[in-house]
Amino acid sequence: MMGAPRPKVSQGLLQDFILESLQFKSMNYREQGIAQAHGSSFEWIFNESSVAGHSAAAGGMENLSFPKWLSTSELGNIYWITGKPGSGKSTLMRYLSIHANTIRYLRTWAGDSELMVAGFYFWTSGSEEQRSQTGLLRSLLYQLLSSQPSLIAKVFPEKWQKLGAMTTKDRIATTLEWTTPELIEAFRSFLDAEVEQAAKICLFVDGLDEFDGDHETIIHFFRDVAEGRHASRVKLCLSSRPWEVFERAFEYKVPNLKLQASTSQDMLRYTIDRLSQNDKVRQVMVQDPDLARHLVQTTVEKASGVFLWVRLAVRELLRRFDNDDNARVADMRDCVLSLPTDLDELFEVLVFKNQSEAQLAESSRLFRLVRAREFVADFIKDDSATSLSLWELAFARNGETDDALVLEGRSVQQETKDAVTQRCVDTRDWALRRSVGLLDVQALPRGGNAFARPRFAQDKEAPEAEEFTQHRVTYLHRTVRDWLILSADNCVWTRLESADNGQAADPFDPHLRLLRSYVLQMKHPVEEPEQHRRLDEWYPGIALALSHARYVMHDPGCLETRFINELEKTISWYWRSKGTGFNDHWARNCFGTYEERLGRKLVIPYPFLTLCTKFGLQRYVLESLDTLAELPPESHLETQSETEPDPRIDQIGQDGGQVEGTPLLHRALEFLCSRQKTIYPLSTLSLVRGLLEYSHKYPSHNLLTPLIGSPNQAFSSTLLKRKDVTPWIMALRHVRDAKRRGWIEPFETDPAGTERWTSILRCLLVTGGADRGAIIKKDQWDPEVTAAGVLGRGGLLESFGDFWVENKLVPMLTDGA
Repeated sequence: MMGAPRPKVSQGLLQDFILESLQFKSMNYREQGIAQAHGSSFEWIFNESSVAGHSAAAGGMENLSFPKWLSTSELGNIYWITGKPGSGKSTLMRYLSIHANTIRYLRTWAGDSELMVAGFYFWTSGSEEQRSQTGLLRSLLYQLLSSQPSLIAKVFPEKWQKLGAMTTKDRIATTLEWTTPELIEAFRSFLDAEVEQAAKICLFVDGLDEFDGDHETIIHFFRDVAEGRHASRVKLCLSSRPWEVFERAFEYKVPNLKLQASTSQDMLRYTIDRLSQNDKVRQVMVQDPDLARHLVQTTVEKASGVFLWVRLAVRELLRRFDNDDNARVADMRDCVLSLPTDLDELFEVLVFKNQSEAQLAESSRLFRLVRAREFVADFIKDDSATSLSLWELAFARNGETDDALVLEGRSVQQETKDAVTQRCVDTRDWALRRSVGLLDVQALPRGGNAFARPRFAQDKEAPEAEEFTQHRVTYLHRTVRDWLILSADNCVWTRLESADNGQAADPFDPHLRLLRSYVLQMKHPVEEPEQHRRLDEWYPGIALALSHARYVMHDPGCLETRFINELEKTISWYWRSKGTGFNDHWARNCFGTYEERLGRKLVIPYPFLTLCTKFGLQRYVLESLDTLAELPPESHLETQSETEPDPRIDQIGQDGGQVEGTPLLHRALEFLCSRQKTIYPLSTLSLVRGLLEYSHKYPSHNLLTPLIGSPNQAFSSTLLKRKDVTPWIMALRHVRDAKRRGWIEPFETDPAGTERWTSILRCLLVTGGADRGAIIKKDQWDPEVTAAGVLGRGGLLESFGDFWVENKLVPMLTDGA
């Protein structure tokens, strides 16, 4: 008998699902982080004639009227804005994209047609999506389709059909993957579909030079849009640095503006306004107005069109003369004249020459904290966490006092609003002071993209203190990050790190500080703490903290393990236990789905220790094993949270419960050749070797022997759907799968590639005594094969032509070896 037909899914629900999937967390961060135009800056661009009073050269494309380009089709589809690094291109692009005059002129061009405006800001310092073509297209499609949701079914027909056929349960569990070719085709489909709507579209795309890919590719994409069959309905306002690849494409072919030639008056007004806002400096300038005018003019002239230089120079003047009772305008002028005109040289002076050793050491720590977070967030693909929040930095910047605060045994307790605000103010002021103006603190974007109409309900107004904690610490400008990280031979970063070496009394490791910061944030919540079972609310922070723990290099106080234990205890406080007697530790929910865990019936022994093994936390894992070994059997229960029962139950245990048998050794080998798009790191030789040594150290321990495992120790796994396999056989299966799926490549020179995983396999053979005659059973993709058939002479990898495979691994699996 056939079941009742499935209810038809509402179109609005599918539209919202696809729109939410196109969105990514950091989509608006760059746009919202760009400085707003100062006062009346950039108003000149709306002059009806040529730009900023400049006359367009005969037959040339420079300085042609921007209003004319907006309001007519006479000047073509593309307008290119270029300028020196720091000249204000991004600020101008944001100003133009939201200005009422822009929309007014565009409506003249659109006539009776609907007008659609969207934009994107490439950002090399941001997440992968913020600097890729995939991110560009996801953002543009989200904005455009938010205004025309009825077109989503035409733009994504396959996804629409697939999602419509799913049950609600399956759809909720689905995560849509987006590829660049698919998104390009979707963008073209949108333009095709808009033919019927007859809409006019204007796109503002900033920072083509910050695109993390082939710049010719992105140029070709925009040319294709501008010159294709939809050319009459599309305008593109693009900006970039004046690199040769962009000059070839745009300088003599489309209307363009060289920004540094047009902003001298804007910089004059900015300098006068900022200096006049300071009472002390204003009084000094009033005493000698002629020399004050010369000071301002000198500042602007030295900037050579680079707005960033003016901003930093003015900041330096205010810093030096704010509290100087004997200040003179002549001294201020001499200060400006002493500053180098080159940005990199200016950064050098501000950071390394104008600070004391103690101040430089603090600057070093601040920049290293910022860089450590940027690195880890990129590693686990958490684009919302690339920049530190003020609250994160607040709990990372101090030394021993905050170390003690983690370990004092205090339970979770909400911070008062006054305490939160004061800590944030102190941290903000410290960050701006010790970064010498090279970092900025910005409010986290709230609401939707400026281009897109609101589509989803917004949260109620956040309390002032709570909102303050989420302000982000970011680089003032791309040139700052480039100077810090991309200097020749990495000399700037090396010098910055060495500047803190003298602070032996207060040892510092940025990753250890950020691990500690997460624990303190959870112990000192801004909002009233709520105990619940929604692990996904905490897991992004847990993943960041445990990833930071993996990179700790300097820990003379042996704090890493203690901080990780406090993390486990703190999350256990938040976790609302069912109290049914089953294994109910929160980390258990990090493994498999609810169905794969058999509801609450599958017991996962020591799930937090297992999770830390997957994160590659060698010190913590091995120290925890020693701790377990020292406890009497009846105390093993106490090493986990009070809600977790003894994991050493029978294979079919209490109320029919089962025990997950996967040993830690397999967890350490899961990502032998590829991370497989997970947040977990690749397997490391040091952790695998450590576990093998511990399996020898505790060869017949009732708890540790099965928990650690060994290469030839058979186990069965409910989660992995495997019976009677060994860590060695599973590692061989992984290599076989990696070969078939293209996860490994021949002639690889990266030490983290073939050299790493072949060394791990050698270690399993030499140290672990892995079975050279092991057999990997056939499956639906591959036939049955021996270990030698995978790794030995004539095996799957022999044709690789790789040194590490042929000379270090193959001989060990060859007859007679």
